[in-house]
Amino acid sequence: MESTSMRNRNHSRHVAGLATAALLTLAVMGGCSGESETQLVASAKALLAKNDEKGAVIQLKTALQKNPGSGEARFLLGKTLLAQGDPVAAQVELVKARESGVPDDRFVPELARALLLQGDTVKLLAQFGDTRLTDPQAAADLQTTLAAAHAARNQIEQADAAATEALRLVPGYVPAMLMKARLEAGAGDVDVALRRLDSVLAGAPTEARAGVLKGQILWRSKGDGKAALEVFRSVIEKSPGAVAAHVGALDILFREGRMDEARSGVDALKKVAPDNPETVFYQAQVAFADKDYKAVREFTDRLLKFAPENVRVLELAGAAEFRMQQYGQADVLLSKALKNAPQQLLTRQLLAQTHLRAGQPGKTIEALRPVLDSSAADGASLALAGEAWLQMGDHARSDEAFKRALKAAPN
Repeated sequence: MESTSMRNRNHSRHVAGLATAALLTLAVMGGCSGESETQLVASAKALLAKNDEKGAVIQLKTALQKNPGSGEARFLLGKTLLAQGDPVAAQVELVKARESGVPDDRFVPELARALLLQGDTVKLLAQFGDTRLTDPQAAADLQTTLAAAHAARNQIEQADAAATEALRLVPGYVPAMLMKARLEAGAGDVDVALRRLDSVLAGAPTEARAGVLKGQILWRSKGDGKAALEVFRSVIEKSPGAVAAHVGALDILFREGRMDEARSGVDALKKVAPDNPETVFYQAQVAFADKDYKAVREFTDRLLKFAPENVRVLELAGAAEFRMQQYGQADVLLSKALKNAPQQLLTRQLLAQTHLRAGQPGKTIEALRPVLDSSAADGASLALAGEAWLQMGDHARSDEAFKRALKAAPN
């Protein structure tokens, strides 16, 4: 049996051992926190050079715990969050970076891009439309973003002028070259756009953005899904992390109803960019195809927190609510989508259907009015109008609409 003194000695040793272990643990845990703000920022830059964005974010947040007023840490954190697909959080950090003294030439192009990714083109153009930066590269970057914002609002002349200004500032600036190609394709000069892209790729064969845009033009303007898919898959082979190439391929696969390939494509995208908004969006697309509309709601709710004005997310969310017969919520989402993109025919038709199913035929006609007043009205819109007038008891207009629908779409 142990003596009291022995028990006390053993107890003391045990306590001492625990204390030593605790101190060692604190030393290990405190290794990073023991670094200075400057060291942490330098470490973050090194991690970013290795494409370790998650590790960089941790270092930068630790640096900001030490010095919340560090403009450099704020700026790098905002830029990294933007690269990770979180424009809302990026905007917060970039604004704080400006308040901490980061010069306009550094933060303005990034903040403008954050607003563009949120779909807030009105605020972007109002805040930075007349901004003039001193660094040519930064100014060209901003002008290209402004061109994209104008293009999104169908302000083609202003978009072309901004892209031209970017190329004047930095001749051969690739993002501006891509914007010019987009505008040329949109104006029907498809071959001119493809030649421009081929010239970019001749100088930079691994330029993923040019390859992606070439695929998009082949698909959307030429209607050549086979050639476009080959281009997208070629880009993915050279640059597996090129999210836009994955997206381009998925767009074709979903539209052509090739669901097995689409599911495999979504799985591949999840491996390289699990948290990217595009990944979440296409997971929502898969859920919609599976008629799992509650899952669609969960995915789109996540996306709308980051990009509340995004038209295609609003449209998909509204379509899911429509399928769940939640017509009030579908109305809110689709109305917002249509306000942001009045030219979107599918959104307009979905909103018209929502009003029709909710027993509001007058609103159906109101939603379809811009289409109905056109000589080139499509069959689906005319058929919806026919149903609406039938509900309203206006048989003459209903018959006329159905006749026009049959003429517009005989099959």
